[in-house]
Order: sequence, then structure tokens, then C-alpha cells
Amino acid sequence: MNKKLLLVGLVLVLAVTALGVTFPRPAPSPPLGAFPGPNISSPYLSVSGVVKWYYDSAFSMSTSSVCSFKTPGATTTLLVASGQVNVGSTSPFQLQISKGAFVTASTTELATMSLSSLARGTLVAVAKDAATGDENSTFAPNSWLTFKLGGVSAASANSTGISGRCKAEFIEN
Repeated sequence: MNKKLLLVGLVLVLAVTALGVTFPRPAPSPPLGAFPGPNISSPYLSVSGVVKWYYDSAFSMSTSSVCSFKTPGATTTLLVASGQVNVGSTSPFQLQISKGAFVTASTTELATMSLSSLARGTLVAVAKDAATGDENSTFAPNSWLTFKLGGVSAASANSTGISGRCKAEFIEN
């Protein structure tokens, strides 16, 4: 009887070993993520600890501040800011990109563009003043990047159909 138990045990061990060799477990692999397509709805993207923030908005003609973007709760560096005027005014005006501590504040001017009547154009902010070397690209946490119209009232701009878009990209420090 001992020989029978020993033989049954040996057969079970061999069967389990044969199955283990025939159907090995796959080695664990790190979890992979995937984008659902080419569009990402999140305002930020983090890759290996590098966090970038992206902003985009159509002009809002309710005030002279046509776009305002609040920076995240971390110190950030402005990589690029652009304002595109698609339809101009019937009178000359200016588009200004600036930074400040409040939604409508324009404490530090980053770029200004003057447009003649009915002109279209794109303004890209320069974060470093070429003449003085002053660095304006660092933003304190929760501060504002503001795009403003000058030389034309909000009511006039709204009635003449000024339109455009504002875009910005920041990197967390």
C-alpha cells in the first residue's frame, strides 16, 4: 500500500511538473497606458515627471481682456503664448499679452502688436526682453496670463466682430 501511495504521489508530481513546463506563467510586465486618440482633453500632460500645461480659448468680447489663463498652483515657465486675430476692427487697435497677479492685471507686458483697421495677425509673446535681457517667463503659482485689446472699447470690438484665439504652453519648474 505504501508503494501504491508513493507511485500515485510520484505520478501527480510528474503531471504537475509537465503541465508547468507546457503552460508556463508569463513574466509580469509593467502596466501600459494608451491615449484614446490624437486629442487629449486634459489641460496638462506629465511625462516622466515633466509636467506641461496647455491653454486655448476663443476671444471673449465681454471686456477688454479677451482671454485670461490662470497658471497652476506651482511655479511655471511660459514656453509660448500667442494671440491670433482672425477678424479685425474698423478702427486701429492693439493686442497685448501680459502677466499679473489678478485676472485682469497686466503688471508685466510680454508683447504688444498694433493692427490697422480690418487687419488680421498673430502675436507671439517673447518671454525674454532682447534689449535688456530681463526674464519675464517665470510665473508665480496661481498667477495670470492675460490677452487684452487696446484702442477699442469692448462694446465697439463686439459690434465690429473682432474675433480670434489665445493659446499658451507652460512647464512646471
